[in-house]
Amino acid sequence: WQNCWYRGLGRIGLAIGKRAEAVGRPIIYHSRSEKPDVTYKYYSNMTELATNSDILVVSCPLTKETLHIINREVIGALGQKGVLVNIGRGPLMDEPAVGECTA
Repeated sequence: WQNCWYRGLGRIGLAIGKRAEAVGRPIIYHSRSEKPDVTYKYYSNMTELATNSDILVVSCPLTKETLHIINREVIGALGQKGVLVNIGRGPLMDEPAVGECTA
């Protein structure tokens, strides 16, 4: 894999990112806002970020804003060879849409 993508760069996302970076993998991320103390490339748009990713790691809390944040558009942008890892709550993903895209 080339790029590992993170939605949510809090304590858990940073810990995972450091481990991926330690084995030489570039890290790119999306969060509510760009983190000034982080050197990883920031994308303000989820779909653009997914387009540039091989692995999508979702590690954000479930809120009104993040409900179904992983939807048909994001999965489509990730592509058929992309890998989705959700370590957050299930409702972060629009499960019917994800199912349709991966069937």
